[in-house]
Amino acid sequence: MAWLQLTYGPHPLHTADLHLPTPQSPDARPPPVIVFVHGGAWRSEDKSDHVALAQRLAAKTHCAVAVPNYRLSAGDTEPLHHPAHAPQYDPTRLVLVGHSCSAHMIAAIVLDSNAHTPALAPPPPLRAAIKAVVLSEGIYDLERLLRAFPSYRAWFVAPAFGAGPLDRFDVSKYPLRAGRGAPWLIVHSAGDTLIDQAQSEVMYDHLRAIHAGDAEALVHKSLGVLTAEHDEILQGDAYVQIVADFVAASLE
Repeated sequence: MAWLQLTYGPHPLHTADLHLPTPQSPDARPPPVIVFVHGGAWRSEDKSDHVALAQRLAAKTHCAVAVPNYRLSAGDTEPLHHPAHAPQYDPTRLVLVGHSCSAHMIAAIVLDSNAHTPALAPPPPLRAAIKAVVLSEGIYDLERLLRAFPSYRAWFVAPAFGAGPLDRFDVSKYPLRAGRGAPWLIVHSAGDTLIDQAQSEVMYDHLRAIHAGDAEALVHKSLGVLTAEHDEILQGDAYVQIVADFVAASLE
C-alpha cells in the first residue's frame, strides 16, 4: 500500500497523509477518496494517530484514504488550496468521514452554514464530488452538550468558539444547501462516555426532517451497535466494516 504526504495550504498543519490501496487491476479506474478527519476537541490529535485506521479502511474499501491535519483552536486563518496530486485517485468521488469534533466541522460544510460561516461554503465542483458523509460520536448541538457536560465549556468549547452564545454554531439546526445532497450515516457507540448519544439522535432526527421525502434513501444510522469507548471504536474492525458497507452502498 502506497503512503504519500500532501500539502494543501501554507500553514505547517496543512498536510494530509494519503493511503493508496493496491490497484485491483492494472487498468482499474482511479479509486474514490475517503477523507477521514480526526477529532480531538478542536485542540489535539494528529493524522499520525490514525495510520492504522486509514490503512484498514483503504484495504477494506479499495478507496484511497486521506487523513488531513488542520489548525487547532489557536491559530491564524489562511487560505487553503487543493493538493496537486490527483492521478492516483478520483477527486470527483469523495466520502467525508468525521469523528467527534470533526463531525461538527463536516456538517457545517455540507449543510448550509452561510448565515453564520459563509467561508465554509464548498465550491460547486467540490460539493458535487461529495458522494457520502459518515459522522461518528459527533458533537452537533453545543448548548445541549454543555448541559450534559458542563466542564467542557472551559476545556474546549470556549477556546474554540469563544464565550458568547453558541446557538449559531448548532449544526443540528442548519438547513440543506440547494439541490439533492449525498447520503448520510450517523454512528454512535453505546459505550461512549465522552459524548452522549443524544447528540447523534438529535442530528439524525434533524437530517431526516430536512430531507423530507428523500430521508429514507439518504439518512441512515448505526446507534448503539458499537460498544467501545469514544475513540476506541476506531481501533476495532466493527467500525471499519460499518463504514465500508455504507461506502459500498453509496458508491454503487
